[in-house]
Amino acid sequence: MPAFALLGDTATAEGKVIFSMFAAAGNTLCLDAPNGAAAMDIYSVCTMRVIAWPPRPGLRAIELPGYCMLYANTDRSQNRVEYRIEQTQPALTIRFRAWQFGKVIPACNRAMRLS
Repeated sequence: MPAFALLGDTATAEGKVIFSMFAAAGNTLCLDAPNGAAAMDIYSVCTMRVIAWPPRPGLRAIELPGYCMLYANTDRSQNRVEYRIEQTQPALTIRFRAWQFGKVIPACNRAMRLS
């Protein structure tokens, strides 16, 4: 069954920056969470797409590998992806972290700087 996760967006002076991930059967942009009796992790590692909205000449979507995604049917109080936006001039920094079973997953901490 395909799954789509829109993580969020943020407003800028020029419009919005939208960041999202997409996962579906056979999609090579995600590594599925391990499966089996000994598997502990419930997150997938996917490519995040970042786009500007509305589209502007000279700007294109960028794809960044290595971001963690937890599906929405997990307990949000214990399992979630969070992001924080830091607006510093002239750039914008977005920091991501994922929680699994109530604990931050250090391997999932990421930051992207947009200018």
